[in-house]
Amino acid sequence: MNPLRAEPPSIELIREGRFFLPGPTEVHSSVLQAQSRPLISHRGEEMRNLWARLQSGVAAVLGTASPVWISTSSATSMMEAAVRSCGARRVVCLVAGAFSRRFVRIARASGIDVDLVEVPPDQPHRPEEVAARVASVDADLVTMVHCETSTGVLNPVAELAAAVHGVSDALVAVDSVSGAGGIPVRPDDWGVDFLLTGSQKAFAVPPGLAFAVSSDRFLQRARGNPRRGLYLDPIAHLEAQEERGGPMTTPAISCLFALDTQLGRMEAEGLEARFARHRDMQEDVETWLTDLQATGIDVGRFAPEGAASPTVSVVRLPAGLPSGSVLTAASAAGYTVAPGYGEWRDTQLRIGHMGDHTREGVARLLDVLGPIIRG
Repeated sequence: MNPLRAEPPSIELIREGRFFLPGPTEVHSSVLQAQSRPLISHRGEEMRNLWARLQSGVAAVLGTASPVWISTSSATSMMEAAVRSCGARRVVCLVAGAFSRRFVRIARASGIDVDLVEVPPDQPHRPEEVAARVASVDADLVTMVHCETSTGVLNPVAELAAAVHGVSDALVAVDSVSGAGGIPVRPDDWGVDFLLTGSQKAFAVPPGLAFAVSSDRFLQRARGNPRRGLYLDPIAHLEAQEERGGPMTTPAISCLFALDTQLGRMEAEGLEARFARHRDMQEDVETWLTDLQATGIDVGRFAPEGAASPTVSVVRLPAGLPSGSVLTAASAAGYTVAPGYGEWRDTQLRIGHMGDHTREGVARLLDVLGPIIRG
């Protein structure tokens, strides 16, 4: 048999609770199976009913009363929409890792002037420093990342947005790709003008969908921008949604089925219980690290106290222990974790405890990783 055409493993043979990448994360078998449903018309009544359920469910997870933009794309497309559709001339980008730097790349590729507020990657941004920089430039957009997947650092979005609004009328755009679904987000209350995320992380849905919510201020600025394009135009999508009760263009219908199933599972668990579970998993990793340190193992968490993500833990490995060795040994035991990101690839380990992972599953993973790290 051609190995490129090998049959995939059956769902029954997939061992759940062992895939701990910080995105894409593990997907429950019932959510995977939902994608096998027969397709429906993207203009029919079934789609309108499905779309209404998805709107309600995603809005609840995103903590908003506004309509939600559901896009067949990666979350990077929503980052680009945030920067380009509002007609920004000058952007202040808060940078503390690889994904916050992506906003910089997008803005510069779009011919927009960029000012940086950069902090060490193991630190969150400070509202007073952000306010001082925003006050010193004539910016009309400020970008930031809620949960930096490359470092495991959580930013105080509410405080940062308040700091911006206190000195400027600039819009605030937030990437919560590895936050939303595992951490509470409240863009309406926080004064966030554009919040975006993706399906493949704490939502625990297969890759292929992105979600965003826009404030009235953001939409007003977008309406005044004649060069906002079409596919990444929030106005066009929201108007089509209002007119048709469904998407503007043909969506990834199978992914929508998966999302519908997962939103039902999330509702059954309850959002507060879901958020508490994520906090508990992060604390369990912290306790495990403390126990390793007590035995003389030089490991640590990359994120500082009070700014550690509940969805992804970035672990500093002992000197001389490359991440590749840990990954190979973990894989032999049936577990998947991630190396560090970029320059930290060989010296760090990233554990994605998000989505549907449980404290029991994390405990089993840590029981495997402990002896590997001890050597």
